[in-house]
Amino acid sequence: PPSSAVPPAPASPPAPKVDDVSEPTLAPQGPVMPHHLTHGSLSADGSRVVAAWRVPPRNRAGTDGSSAVGAWDLGTGDAVVLPGAAGPVALSPDGATMMAMFPPQDAQPGRSRRVEPVLLRFGQTEPFQRLALPDAGTSETSATDPSLVAAAFDPSARWLLAVSASGALLRWDLAKPGPAQPLD
Repeated sequence: PPSSAVPPAPASPPAPKVDDVSEPTLAPQGPVMPHHLTHGSLSADGSRVVAAWRVPPRNRAGTDGSSAVGAWDLGTGDAVVLPGAAGPVALSPDGATMMAMFPPQDAQPGRSRRVEPVLLRFGQTEPFQRLALPDAGTSETSATDPSLVAAAFDPSARWLLAVSASGALLRWDLAKPGPAQPLD
């Protein structure tokens, strides 16, 4: 009699390991599966996505964890992974510009956990603009609490809005250089 057993599916290639990425790279075929997704943003037309994730420490807490940001063009399948970058992330409505958190320019690789907001062209690995936070003492966001927890572009992509961990609402005018302005 004929067998009704379903043959096993062919083996899939192993998913790439995000924590093995040490340089900005094009992602291998297929999605890179994050360990802990922390932030994400989708272009207005749904064709591009940017996401941030963190890889938890394998040893003692805080000793070898890492983070990364990935950007995917869903139409072409092109992708780039930015090790060491972090969230929050934001994608302009047209999908051309993304915001992420990067280590400061003077940071030594693997030594600094500080990050600052930057702008990148979608799919690029180097920022074209670093965004300044308000000077200490000008708002609730100070040198002791510069962390951002959420960010978004306005529909015109002229303004970038962010919320700090202390609850302060910040706005950058991307047409003019300068630090973010706190909003009351």
